[in-house]
Amino acid sequence: FREKNAYEMDWMNPSTFNHQIQLLKFSLDQSASDLTDKIKVREYVSERVGDKHLIPIIGIYDSIEEIDFEPDNANIVIKTNHGSGLNYSEIFPSSKSKQEIFEKFNKAIATKYDGINWGEFQYDQIQPKLIVEQKIGETDCPPNDYKFHMFESKTSDKWFLQVNSDRHNEPKLNIYDEQFDMIDVQKSGLPNGDLELPPMAQLQSMLDIAKKLSEGHRYVRVDLYLVGEKIFFGELTFTPACGFTEFSDLEISKRFGSYFEGVTSWQVVGSQKF
Repeated sequence: FREKNAYEMDWMNPSTFNHQIQLLKFSLDQSASDLTDKIKVREYVSERVGDKHLIPIIGIYDSIEEIDFEPDNANIVIKTNHGSGLNYSEIFPSSKSKQEIFEKFNKAIATKYDGINWGEFQYDQIQPKLIVEQKIGETDCPPNDYKFHMFESKTSDKWFLQVNSDRHNEPKLNIYDEQFDMIDVQKSGLPNGDLELPPMAQLQSMLDIAKKLSEGHRYVRVDLYLVGEKIFFGELTFTPACGFTEFSDLEISKRFGSYFEGVTSWQVVGSQKF
C-alpha cells in the first residue's frame, strides 16, 4: 500500500481545515446559495447589522451594455453577484478598454463560476447579474480585506482572522488567532505582509459584526473592509478557495480543522439539499 499524504482527504476522519471544507460542501442548501449571492445577502446584512455597513449600490444590471461608464473616468466597482476573483470584478478607473471590459463581463455573465466544477454547488443556484458599487476608499488600491473565519461552537468562541493586503501589487496574506496575534504560517502560497492591524476597538467592532453575521452557521467566512472609521461588508463565503489552498503548517491546518464541531461525515452527506 502506498503511504498516505498527511494533506490527502480523509472522508472518514477529516482533520484539517480543508478536509472539513470539502465535507461542508455536501451540507449546504438553498439558504447558503442566497447568502452567497452578493445581491440577496444585502437584506440579510441589513437585518442583522444595519444598512450602514453595506457598500452603496449604483445599480443592478443584466448586461454590461446597460451600464454607462468610461473606464478611465469612473469611481466605481463592477462585479458579478455569482463569482469571485479578477474574472468577475473590475475596479475603476481601469486601464482596460471599454471593449475589453465588455468582453470580460459578457463572458463572466455567461459562464458558471469555476468552483461549481469542484462541488461549490451553492454558486450554481445564483442567477447571474452585474452590480455597480461606489468605490470605497480614496485611492485606486483596494482596501485591506479582513476575512473572519467563524465557527459555531457551544463551548467557546472559535475563529481566526485572515487579512489580505497589497492586492493591487504583490498580494500578501496574514493569519491571526483569537487574541489578534499573528501566527507564523502562510496560506495559498502567499507571503506574509508587513502589516499593522487597526486599533483594538476597531478590530473588536469588526469581530462583533462577524459574530452576528455568522450566527447559526457551522462555518462561514465573513469578509469586511475598514475604510477610515467605517466598516463595510464584503461577502459571505462558505467554502473558501474551494477547500484546496492549504496552510504551510499542517498542525495549524489541523488546529483550525478541530474548530468544526459535532457533525460526522455520514450526517453531512445525508443532509445535502442541492
